[in-house]
Amino acid sequence: MEILYTTNNEFGQAVFARRDEAHNVARIRRALNNATTWAEFKELMDPYEYQYLVEKNLGMTMDNIDLTEPFNPDAIPGVADRYYPAWLQARMLEWFPKSLILKYDGDITSLRGDALVLPGDYADEVADDLRSEGYSVARTDLSFL
Repeated sequence: MEILYTTNNEFGQAVFARRDEAHNVARIRRALNNATTWAEFKELMDPYEYQYLVEKNLGMTMDNIDLTEPFNPDAIPGVADRYYPAWLQARMLEWFPKSLILKYDGDITSLRGDALVLPGDYADEVADDLRSEGYSVARTDLSFL
């Protein structure tokens, strides 16, 4: 499994994510943070993710979106509450070795459901331990938080 990690977040915590999830969440965050119109948002998003948001989350058809309208990220359900995009610290609990949670004094928080919080000071050591367990691990400056 290919893992990316960063401590590039407001709390300096270590966040480890599957490469594909990290890239997907980073792309969504870039779109949410940078788009000023719906056309820009659509352009920055993965086409299938955009269609899913419009049809499933907003309950609209693609033709109902006026691409010239200003874009507000809070128009997307879950963004204001930080439920969208995926919370990668919660996803870590699906695969992260329990032995390393214990070794590095990881904390399970229940702020928005269970999520793993690892001190950023240990990020490089955690990465080395993951590598020794067979994971491919690389530090990234992607903004996936």
